[in-house]
Amino acid sequence: MTGASRALLYRLAVETGLRAGELASLKRSSFGLDADSPTVTVEAAYSKHRREDILPLRVSSAAALAEFMASKLPTAPAFAMPPGTELAAMLREDLAAARQAWMESHRQPQGRTEANETAFLLPVDDSGRVVDFHALRHTAGSLLAAGGVHPKVAQSLMRHSDINLTLSRYTHVYAGQEAQAVAALPDFKPPVRRSAQATGTDNATPQGAAETLARNLALQGVSERTSTDKDGRNTAKPKKEKNPMNIDESQRSRGDSSTGPCRIRTYDQGIMSPLL
Repeated sequence: MTGASRALLYRLAVETGLRAGELASLKRSSFGLDADSPTVTVEAAYSKHRREDILPLRVSSAAALAEFMASKLPTAPAFAMPPGTELAAMLREDLAAARQAWMESHRQPQGRTEANETAFLLPVDDSGRVVDFHALRHTAGSLLAAGGVHPKVAQSLMRHSDINLTLSRYTHVYAGQEAQAVAALPDFKPPVRRSAQATGTDNATPQGAAETLARNLALQGVSERTSTDKDGRNTAKPKKEKNPMNIDESQRSRGDSSTGPCRIRTYDQGIMSPLL
C-alpha cells in the first residue's frame, strides 16, 4: 500500500470504527459517495453480527475516497490490505515514522528531550497497552465520547449489542479531559452579598433612617446637626429650638383642625412623644 492509501485507511478506520476484516471486505461499490449523506456498507457475510451495516461518512472523507477510487471498478477492493500480522507491523512502522517527524518538529533541544520522555506514538504506552490495528476502533469510541456524542448514538455507531461494552471497553479518557470536565462544573463560590433595602419592620433599620429621624424631630421643633468623628461615627447632638407655642397652637397657626393635621381622623398627639 502507498503512503496515501495507508493514511486514508487509518482515517476511515478511526472515523467509522470498522474492524480490519470489515475494511478488507470493502469494494468500490460499498461506498455511496455521490449522495448528500455519504455512506459505507458492510455486507452481512463480513459483519461480526452477520447483518448488513450502513454507516455514515464525513463529507470531507467521502470526497477523499471518491478521488482515491475514481479509477477503480465497482468490484475492485477498496484497499489492498496485507494479512493481519503484517497489518499490525505496517501500522507500527507508520507510527515510528510519525514519532520521528514529531520529534524533529521540536527545534529546541529541551523540547526534544521532554518529547522523547513521553510515550506518544510509541508501540507500547505508559500503561503497558500495545498498539495494533484494532486499537483504532478503541480510538473511534474514545473520540465519540470526547466529542460529547450521546452514549446510545455511540453504541449504534460502534454496533455494540451492550452499551457497557461501548462505555467500559472501547471508551478511554484522554489526557486533560478530567480537568476540562471539572472546569465545566457550575461555579459554587458564595454569591456577593448585597445590602437589601429594609422596610423598617422586624427590627430592621430602614434605608434613609437619618432622614426619617430628622423629619420626626422637626415635628417637635428639634433640629439636628450632623457631624462625624474620624471613625465615621455620628457625633451630632439634637438641639432643641425655641418653640413658644404648644402643639395646639401650632395646629391653629397652620390651620389644622382639632382632628389632626390635614384632617386625619386618626391623629393622636401621643405619637409625637419623644419616647416613640
